[in-house]
Amino acid sequence: MADDRDQIGKIDAPPFAEVAEALALGVAYQILVPADGSGGRLTRISANCEALTGVPVEAALANGRAIYDLIVAEQRAAFDAAEADAVAGSGRFEIEVQMRGPGDQVRWRRVSSARRELAGGDVVWDGLICDIDEAKRIADELEERISMAGKRPS
Repeated sequence: MADDRDQIGKIDAPPFAEVAEALALGVAYQILVPADGSGGRLTRISANCEALTGVPVEAALANGRAIYDLIVAEQRAAFDAAEADAVAGSGRFEIEVQMRGPGDQVRWRRVSSARRELAGGDVVWDGLICDIDEAKRIADELEERISMAGKRPS
């Protein structure tokens, strides 16, 4: 009988998008940027896209800007700057922004991705959009309580 440890590294891992969706981590996506530098396009987005963003998968794949356009207007410049930094630098992108979702409700999201270069010079960005609205609300409440505790008379 073979030791289970012999199988480590030999088992095919499921694609990240499948794992992210199965664990309800958020919406996994993939953007392909051709080697010629022409505009990137959304090539994959997980099936839970509509539940989190209100945008059906088919609509997102047909027009990747449909997801970008959910970012509240006041935060798009910061998003664009962070994206430019990631492209020019480390290849890691992460930002917290408010985005519209189903029913036009505005919620906090963390958008993260990492660059992966392919053999032919194309670049793939594998990413994840997570809902962090509850965590932000709790952090804000905690900050408020700490602030109020510091203002109490002695």
